[in-house]
Amino acid sequence: MTEIEITWAQEMNRNASSYLIYVWNVGSSAPLASDHIYYPINRQETFATLTLAGLFPGVKYNIKVVITGVDKQLNTIQRTSKRA
Repeated sequence: MTEIEITWAQEMNRNASSYLIYVWNVGSSAPLASDHIYYPINRQETFATLTLAGLFPGVKYNIKVVITGVDKQLNTIQRTSKRA
């Protein structure tokens, strides 16, 4: 197993309350709404950073960060290193 670190700019909109992070293999079905990683908003920091562990080496993953309280989300596709 391997891990990757993701970083994004903190949401400064006061209506935003948290981040919900979804991770799934490219080519497979998106996870259920309840299958997320909860991450709190910390407006004292400029960026948020989270390490996603338990991933398979050399696999492409969809990563979606939903910002609750505002109509916003961030999306990316990342491939893990081929070596664990």
